[in-house]
Amino acid sequence: MKVFKPPHFENSSEYEGKKVFLGGSIEMGKAKDWQTEIQNTFKKDKVSFFNPRRDDWDNSWEQTIEDDNFRGQVMWELDHLLSADIVVFFIQGDTKSPISLMEIGLLALPHQNKEMKMLICCEEKFFRRGNIEVMAYKFDIPLVATLDELKKELKKLLKD
Repeated sequence: MKVFKPPHFENSSEYEGKKVFLGGSIEMGKAKDWQTEIQNTFKKDKVSFFNPRRDDWDNSWEQTIEDDNFRGQVMWELDHLLSADIVVFFIQGDTKSPISLMEIGLLALPHQNKEMKMLICCEEKFFRRGNIEVMAYKFDIPLVATLDELKKELKKLLKD
């Protein structure tokens, strides 16, 4: 298993197995570090994880295109979202996760067109779970409610 995080732009020769983007709740550290839990589950597998949870995130960065650090983070995420074989979303129930919602909308059609695979875990108490349910239904995206279920579904996709 290999893990790639921003701001590092790797060479494709560094990848191992399928490329999996770990999208979902972060909210400047409010959300639990679910990405590490996923990575630990698959540490013996041949897989490359793209983890956007940045180790050196700085809350003073302005969320504007003029801020080089912020723009670099968002560009890293977009580049890796679009190059992944599988995109996994974990939406924690007590977060807002607006960027994750935007990313799910961005990727629903490529998933439906079989250009990439997507999995969503949305906890039951998420305030917009109904919207996620309808998107998953409309675009035939697997939807589960717990992180354990998400790990099981990801295992299946990695075997294909």
